[in-house]
Amino acid sequence: MGLFGDIARAAANAALSTAKDMIGDAAAAKIGQQVGVGKSISFRGECERTVYVYYGEPLRKIRKGDVFDAEVVTKPMRLRSELTGGVWDTTDNGFALAYKGKVFGAASALGNTFKDITELGYRITVSCRMTGWYAKGIPTVVMMIDEPEEIFAWLDACKGLGRDVSFEERHSPECESAALSERTRLELSKACGRELPVGVDGDCVYIEDDKWTGMRKSGVFPVEVSTELIPTPRGSTAKPHVAVFVDGAMAADVSARCVHYKTLAEHAGERPYFACCQKREGHDGFPIWRVTVVYLGR
Repeated sequence: MGLFGDIARAAANAALSTAKDMIGDAAAAKIGQQVGVGKSISFRGECERTVYVYYGEPLRKIRKGDVFDAEVVTKPMRLRSELTGGVWDTTDNGFALAYKGKVFGAASALGNTFKDITELGYRITVSCRMTGWYAKGIPTVVMMIDEPEEIFAWLDACKGLGRDVSFEERHSPECESAALSERTRLELSKACGRELPVGVDGDCVYIEDDKWTGMRKSGVFPVEVSTELIPTPRGSTAKPHVAVFVDGAMAADVSARCVHYKTLAEHAGERPYFACCQKREGHDGFPIWRVTVVYLGR
């Protein structure tokens, strides 16, 4: 076949290789979906949260006082009340609830948290109780779930550890440590105005306006920060202070009495992963500069 035959053969081999890769990717995607479908979490407790019933038909066999499980539906939906015609778009707020596969209402409590949980691949069910009738054919319903703080603790542990843990494990030493680390990450991310990686550590130091010699910009802006321990006088039993330098100039002298001392002292001398500054309003109403320093976990 000559040159053209070789070209055709090469093209055919390339097409076959591409097809195999596509088949492999599709198979991997299906496996991932199957794993996600297999994970479920149920929240049942004494904490009541209001459910707004938009369709009565799915609950027609439920009687006053009955307790039943409903599935949380976090994908965006538009519910139109069969009683008032009012519309609830869960794209903007909350989530829908379904009973035996049929959506009957919506709720707003823990909406963002439940969306975070479903993004981890979980199917969520919550316990509900019918409490009476709002109108003919439209029952009143409440969710009966665990205390929100317990749900937050479990979710933070999963995120902090980077793996699934059972709800019952949420107060184990490992989970509580991971949850604390995740809360620290969220607080630092908020202060820095950016999403920070799992496992970061850090803290803030506040500098009064008349003592601030750094840049005076609006919003959150990056700065260069370094720290070092200040040696104590010979014979002193006091803990060494931490000197904080911003853009090369000493900005703060942090003593052991300061609530931010522990973290800054532990990382003294280390190069921060990220540091930023923002002008804030102090408790006394006067301007104050907050310097946030972030370190990668050890």
